Amino acid sequence: MLQKLFALFKRKPKVTSLYDSELKSWLNQKETEILSPIQEELKNMNSHILDLAKQTKDQLTTLATLETHQQITDREKQFVLVNMETFAKRTLLFLQNLQLLGTLTKADEYFTNYTANLKQFEEMTQRPFHVLQPFFPNQVQTISLNIKEIDMLVNKIGSIVKQERYHTIQQLKTEIKTYEQLLQRKAVLERECYMLAQQEKQLQDSKSGLVQKLEQLRSTIEYQQVSLLKEELQSIIEKMKQRKTELYSLFSELGEGLKRFGKINFSDEYLILKYVQNPLDALTEDSGLRIAILIQNLKLAIEEGNTTIKPEKRILMVQHCDKLSKEYLASFLKEYKLLRSREQELITKIKAIPVMQDISSVKKDLAVFEIPEQELRTKREKFQQDIAGLCIDTLRSELAQRLTPFSLLPIVINEDKILNST
Repeated sequence: MLQKLFALFKRKPKVTSLYDSELKSWLNQKETEILSPIQEELKNMNSHILDLAKQTKDQLTTLATLETHQQITDREKQFVLVNMETFAKRTLLFLQNLQLLGTLTKADEYFTNYTANLKQFEEMTQRPFHVLQPFFPNQVQTISLNIKEIDMLVNKIGSIVKQERYHTIQQLKTEIKTYEQLLQRKAVLERECYMLAQQEKQLQDSKSGLVQKLEQLRSTIEYQQVSLLKEELQSIIEKMKQRKTELYSLFSELGEGLKRFGKINFSDEYLILKYVQNPLDALTEDSGLRIAILIQNLKLAIEEGNTTIKPEKRILMVQHCDKLSKEYLASFLKEYKLLRSREQELITKIKAIPVMQDISSVKKDLAVFEIPEQELRTKREKFQQDIAGLCIDTLRSELAQRLTPFSLLPIVINEDKILNST
C-alpha cells in the first residue's frame, strides 16, 4: 500500500517538451547560442585579415619605390623591374579577390573561391618571388609572411566551420524541414480521410432508411410465409444436390470402364462420353435409357474377361454396374424431375408474394450504394496506409534523440494539433 502511495508522489523525470511547430525556432535559438562566440571570433579574424591585406598593400607600394644597389647590367635591371611589376600586380590581385566570411552558411562558396585565388597567386608569383628575393629580401619575405599568415587565418576559419556541433545543427535543420514536409503531407492525407469518412456517413444515413424499411418488410406475416416456403425450397435443393452427387459418384467409378467400352462400340461412344462428362444432363436427354443396356453389356464383358480392366477392380466394377440398373436410372430420373418441378413451383410462389417484390425493390435501391461505398472505403484505407507509411511517430522519436545533445534535459516532441488541422 505504501509503495503505491510513494509511486503516486514520485517525481516524473524532467524533460524539455516541444511541439512539432516549435522545432525550427528552438533549433534556431540554439544555433544562435552556439554561433554567437563563433561569429565574434570570426569577426576578429576577418579584421586581422583586413589589417594584413592593408599592410601588404603598403609594402607593395614601398617595394615599387626601391632600387637595387647591386652592380648589375641595365638588361638585368630591366628584368628585375618586370618581375617586380608582375609580383606586385599578382599579389595585389590576390588581395583584391580576398573575401570575408560573414555567415557560416556561405562557407562552401568562401573556401572554394579562396582555394582558387591562392592557387592562382602561387602559380603566378613563384618565379618573380625567387627573382626578387636576392635583391629585396626583407620586403619580399615580409610580404610572403603576411600571405602565409592570411592563409593560416583562413585555415583557422575552416577548422571553426568544421566543428561537429555546427555541422550537426545544419543537418538537423534539413531533417526538421523534411519532417515538417511529412507533417504537412500527413495533414493533407488526414483531411482526405476525414472527407471520405463524411461521405461514407452520408451514404450510411441514406441507406439506414432503406435498411429499416427492409427490416419492416421482413417482419410481416407475408414474409413469414415466405420463410416457410424458403425452408422447403432449401430442403428440395439439398435433396437434389445429394441425388446428383450419388449419380456422379457411380458414373465416376465406371468412367474408366465405360471409356474403354465406348472405343469398342463406336456407335455409342458419343453417348458414353456424355455420361462420363455430365451424367445428369446425359440422363435427362437419354429418353430410352440406352445407357442401361450399355452398362449391362459392360458387366457381361467384365465377367467374361473381355476387357483390359485389372482383376482386382472387376468385382467392384460389376457391383457398380448392378447399381446403375435401368430401374434405378428410371426411378432416379422420375424423382429428380419431381424435385426440379417442386423447386420451380416454390420459386414461382415466393416471387409471386407481394412482399418479396417490395423486398426486391428495396434491395435494388440498396445495391446502388454498394459500389460507391466500397470505393470510398478503399480510398480511405489507402490514405490510412499512406499515413502509416510516413512513420511520423518513429521520426519524431529519432528527431528528439538527435536534438537532446543541445538541451540540458531530454527532448520530448509532441504532436502539434494546430499544425495537423491546418
